[in-house]
Amino acid sequence: MDKLTWYAENGQVYCRRGYEVALARLASYEATGLSPDEVTKMGMMFEDSKRYSGRLELKLDALSEKIPQWIPVTERLPRDRGNVLVVAFWHERWGVYMGWCAPERAEWSVHVGLGDRSDVAVTHWMPLPEPPVKEGNEKMIDFGDCTWYCHWDKGLICKRQFQCDGCKHQPADEDKENGKADPVHIRWSEDYDGSKVPECPSCGQMPYSVERCFFCGQKFLPDAVAEELGTPPEEVHMDCFNCGGKGTLVGTRDRGNGHFHGRCTSCGCVMME
Repeated sequence: MDKLTWYAENGQVYCRRGYEVALARLASYEATGLSPDEVTKMGMMFEDSKRYSGRLELKLDALSEKIPQWIPVTERLPRDRGNVLVVAFWHERWGVYMGWCAPERAEWSVHVGLGDRSDVAVTHWMPLPEPPVKEGNEKMIDFGDCTWYCHWDKGLICKRQFQCDGCKHQPADEDKENGKADPVHIRWSEDYDGSKVPECPSCGQMPYSVERCFFCGQKFLPDAVAEELGTPPEEVHMDCFNCGGKGTLVGTRDRGNGHFHGRCTSCGCVMME
């Protein structure tokens, strides 16, 4: 504080900066209408507020350390292969996905809705938040506590857990969002095993059909990939490893990874590579 007075050794008070300055300062003080005790009390309150704000800042710093933060992959990677949230670029757009990392190879596997992908550019990751718990109970909220809302009517609670096929609330294909739109070419991507996976270019969902999207009703133009997938795969005969039957293991090979799926016509043994 810039004081206007000082005390001599004999106890007499003198003015440092002239009586005009002292009178102006006194007039400012009297204009507040506060008594000396009130001024002292305000000073104490100000010091208390500074101490409280300091403690509050420490608490906020400690709390912020517990809140998950986005971590650049250039800074560090997860220590293990547990699931984390990631910011990644895939299929011409940025998004937040769930994935895991093999830290010894710095390789990511990201779930993008069409399977786990490794050809995804990950820039940041974040630990998953703690799961919710019931009040007064350490048990996690179970599946029955979830509320599901209808895909087409967000004000309607779904009782079928998104089993939309055959649901009476599902609108006709023509009445869906893109049901009357002009046909477009379906978008194809490659799954982790090399198989072709369809995606609706209008809503981004897996359409579950190569003719029109189950979710938005968008019609698709025929293309070579759809025609190839619509052709029944060639039947394959193999010797059964269970009963030894010659050529009795009958099935097909997956177009993507070449894995064999079949059943023995002799002993009924099922084989799935």
